[in-house]
Amino acid sequence: MEIEYFKKLSKRQSLYNKYDCPMKKYIPSGCTLTQIEALQERCRIRLPKAYKEYLFLIGENHRLYDSGIGFCYDEIEDIQEEALSLVKEEGYVIKDDFWVIDILYNDHFHFFYLKDGDNPSIYHWIGSDEKYFDGYENGLRFVDKYFNVYIEKMIPSKLEKFIESLINLM
Repeated sequence: MEIEYFKKLSKRQSLYNKYDCPMKKYIPSGCTLTQIEALQERCRIRLPKAYKEYLFLIGENHRLYDSGIGFCYDEIEDIQEEALSLVKEEGYVIKDDFWVIDILYNDHFHFFYLKDGDNPSIYHWIGSDEKYFDGYENGLRFVDKYFNVYIEKMIPSKLEKFIESLINLM
């Protein structure tokens, strides 16, 4: 797959894959093109190019988020259903077709609209009547203009330091 939106992440993955160590299982791994195509066919959608690159580079399994939330390819379809249920339970309507990229604590999630092109904007939906630590109330809010920028921001420096320390141990 030609990488257009995640060149920095692609270089990082190349570096991670150069080294073999017992901790390799903690280094993010990517999906195959076959897995990505199968996902699109099962869900009857066309995923944005940036999201497909993300899946290809690190979409099989990772723990990238500062919050410690992980991601696994096998859970992608389940989180779509969970998010739809959550929105319906809250009596909220998201009018356009959307794709959930993570769900947290079963009451809020990040997503993009499928109609928004190859590098879509990211939104955050918060359920329940509680205010969260960041002060936002329930409902929908804009997070980032581009998916690739959002993901790069979410890769914690902790992961970078962890990988560097593994390399230094070798």
